[in-house]
Amino acid sequence: MAKAKAKKPIYKRWWVWVVGLLLIFGAISTGGRNDEEKVSDTTSAFDTALETPARTIETPDEKGQRLADEAAAEDAREQAALAEAQKIAATQDDAPEPSAPAERSTPIVQSEPELEPQPEPVADPEPELEPVSEPVPTPEPEPDITPPPAPAKITAVVHGTDRLVSLEQGTLVWLSATGSKFHNKNNCGTMNPDKARQVTVDYATSRGFDACEKCY
Repeated sequence: MAKAKAKKPIYKRWWVWVVGLLLIFGAISTGGRNDEEKVSDTTSAFDTALETPARTIETPDEKGQRLADEAAAEDAREQAALAEAQKIAATQDDAPEPSAPAERSTPIVQSEPELEPQPEPVADPEPELEPVSEPVPTPEPEPDITPPPAPAKITAVVHGTDRLVSLEQGTLVWLSATGSKFHNKNNCGTMNPDKARQVTVDYATSRGFDACEKCY
C-alpha cells in the first residue's frame, strides 16, 4: 500500500501569499486616496476664505457720495440719450424731400365745329279757365245751451219737531191709510204696505201732511 502524501501547511502555499499581498496593496492605495481628498478639501476651503473680501461698513457720507455718483451717472445717460434722439431728428429733417412727379402733357383735342342753335318750338298758350265760385255753406244755428231752471223746492215740517226738510217738487212719498205723516218708504214703523199709497210731496203738504221724523 502506497504511503499517503503529506499536505503542506496553508502558509506555505503560494496563492495565499499572492492574495495577502493584493489585500495589503489595496488597503494602502485606499488610505492614500482618502488622505488626498481630505487635504484637497482643506486646501479649497482655505483658498475660498482667502479670496472672499472682507465686508466693510459704509458710513453715511460714503453712502451719500455713492447715491450722488449714481444720480450723476443716470443724468449723464439721459443726456446722452436725448442728444442721440436730437441727432436722429436733425438727420431726418435734413433728408431731401421726394420730388414731385412730372406733370403729364395734356393731349390737344381738336374742337368740333359748333352747330347753329335751332329755334325751339313755341307752344300755344292754353286758355285760362275762369275760377268757379264755391258755394258758401249756410251757418247752422247754434243750439241753445242754457241750463234748465232748477226744480222748485217744497219745504215741510218734520212731525213733532221744529225742524224743516226741503224736497224737490214732484218727489214721490208714501201715505198710510190712517196717519198724518208722509214717508219715504211704504213699510215705516207699523204701516201696512198693502194699504199705503204713493203721492207727490207737494200733494201731501197741500193736504196738511208733515214729514215723518223716522224717514227724514
